[in-house]
Amino acid sequence: MGGRIHVDSEIGKGTEVRLVVPLKASLSSVGIISKEETKINFKGKVLVVEDNKTNQKVIGLMLQNLKVPFDIVSDGEEALEKIDTNIHQLVLMDINMPVMDGNECVKVMRKRGVDCRIVALTGNSMEQEIESSKEKGFDQYLTKPIELKVLKKLFIN
Repeated sequence: MGGRIHVDSEIGKGTEVRLVVPLKASLSSVGIISKEETKINFKGKVLVVEDNKTNQKVIGLMLQNLKVPFDIVSDGEEALEKIDTNIHQLVLMDINMPVMDGNECVKVMRKRGVDCRIVALTGNSMEQEIESSKEKGFDQYLTKPIELKVLKKLFIN
């Protein structure tokens, strides 16, 4: 695969293993679906609030595949600026971000009267966190990694 592996080990201290494999993202890696399956009745735009560049690319490819228009920002403060100037019907918001996290951002959005659907995105799938996200102002909760078929369900009424 054209990669390399490197091992550093010291007795009593531990071992570090690094694996580097050059891979390119493709639409097949995010799950292409056929045109017959993409009958989406979503009208509007999605705001993706995600600090991780790889997650931004993956979610962006999925939304492109679903033919859903979107904007991407990297933290809660950027989201507040963007949501004030654009009309978004859905917000996909990472919970753990620098500057302003998702929990604080959704709180401010709701105080400002933003009433669109806001979906929490996180790698944590503990039941307690799912319940608390609804109390904090999120409408729904998705765990990462997000699957295309799960994302698609957000756009089918």
